[in-house]
Amino acid sequence: MFRRIAAPLALIVLFVMPASAQNAQNDAMAVVRAADAAIGASTVKSIRYSGNDGYITAIGQSETSSVQHSWPRFEMKSFSRTIDYDTMSSREEQVRTQGAWPAERGGGLRPIVGERRSVAMYRDGFAWNVNADGSVAPAPLDATVRMLEILMTPHGFIRAALKANNLRLETVNDSYRSIKKLRTVSFKYMDKYPLTGWIDEDNNVTKVQTWFPSPVVGDQFVETRYGQYKTFNGFRFGTEVHQSVGIPPDPSYDFEATTVEVNVANAVVEIPAAVRAAGDPSVAVTTRALSPGVWLIGGGGYNSVVVEFQDFVSVVEAPLNEKRSNAVLAEVRRLVPTKPVRYVVNTHHHYDHAGGLRGFAAQDALIATHQSNYDYYEALGLGLHTATVEPDTLARIPRQVHYVRVQERWTMTDGQKKMEIYHVQDLQHSEDMLIAYLPEEKMLIEGDLFEAPPAGQTPAASERNKVLLYNIERTSIMPERIVSIHSGEIPIADFLRVVGQPRLVPKGEGLDAALNDGRP
Repeated sequence: MFRRIAAPLALIVLFVMPASAQNAQNDAMAVVRAADAAIGASTVKSIRYSGNDGYITAIGQSETSSVQHSWPRFEMKSFSRTIDYDTMSSREEQVRTQGAWPAERGGGLRPIVGERRSVAMYRDGFAWNVNADGSVAPAPLDATVRMLEILMTPHGFIRAALKANNLRLETVNDSYRSIKKLRTVSFKYMDKYPLTGWIDEDNNVTKVQTWFPSPVVGDQFVETRYGQYKTFNGFRFGTEVHQSVGIPPDPSYDFEATTVEVNVANAVVEIPAAVRAAGDPSVAVTTRALSPGVWLIGGGGYNSVVVEFQDFVSVVEAPLNEKRSNAVLAEVRRLVPTKPVRYVVNTHHHYDHAGGLRGFAAQDALIATHQSNYDYYEALGLGLHTATVEPDTLARIPRQVHYVRVQERWTMTDGQKKMEIYHVQDLQHSEDMLIAYLPEEKMLIEGDLFEAPPAGQTPAASERNKVLLYNIERTSIMPERIVSIHSGEIPIADFLRVVGQPRLVPKGEGLDAALNDGRP
């Protein structure tokens, strides 16, 4: 009897479940189509919206790695974005000023003197920037984010949802202040990128959420909100635009769109031949010997410094992302094939300088970083968190990450060769900053504290230049050359000329030297 009943039940399940799923898809699609009719997404082939007097933050460039941090901000004097939805192409222009925000706290190419204009382009998986002279600079690391920004517009989301076959519909409360209900429609774009749109009772798309792939924190939550919908020639757009990034969400940008146009002329952008042919410069390496057993590995606008010890190798700085780290590690294996990479020294927590740490951690290299970064890295950057959008090796093959937590000073040595690591005090750019010094080579390695001055010029010393001078003299090191993570090898004479000093004057470090070294 049981067998005769079980077989028909199994058939019922087989038929009912697909029908239930199909009904859910139909319900979700009905909500999407109602929103399409309300805001006119299907009829919008292209859009241009612009505004003034907003703000924008420098993501991943906070002064401190504390979870209580806030991203440093700039005034956004003007913002304009043009999108062609059929070709999935965009052009975004910004003019930033320093405004009233602190000029030296945090990173992000601070301070801005006067105005800084940027032009960011995207199409078909290619991202690039347009320089002031009209030349182009490939920006392959930004391609995914720029594509998702197109989909995070109300019209971009609805147009993509109309083509999706994996829609999910849910109903949620508007807020603790209201009994109104909102609908959320979720799907995966290209079966990879999760998107969720929030749709109100008037069928307006009030916010769009996704997860940006981040080399530092894995899947990084992003939400763009659209308020104060207005009608423009038969279509609707939310003119108050605000984006938040991260967990907990920090502001990314905010402005009011004062001009909105649809189906604009010349919205399609063409991919320059130089961009198509460029590839990814971050994975290319250029190697130069600085001293016996010390090499500079450059590429993608960032350098790493490789130092060979008797039984191991150390690398100073792991910038950008895992691809960059893998390229550097491959070069290290070519240079020193018989020794393991035991340490990677992290100058500070800013995303561009810490983005490759996970690549080294996946190979079980010890992360030497300031002690203040430990909680941040364990909870977000190097912890065993979710990374599903673009999973790296540490996400696919999890392993415990090991650290050297530097306080004020730590010496890396094999009993003969030494590398001295110092904490940079009184720095607003990043309070966890470390510098590395090779006493035998009289070589100082630093990130973001001094760059090679233009030939024949002596720019005014920045606050960071002055802080570097103070810390060189405080620790009584006597470098004859500086190696910048960005601009490479620099004679100490160039640094002294910029800071207006005839020579370095050691001033001692008092009890600071005892920390970490165990000295009385």
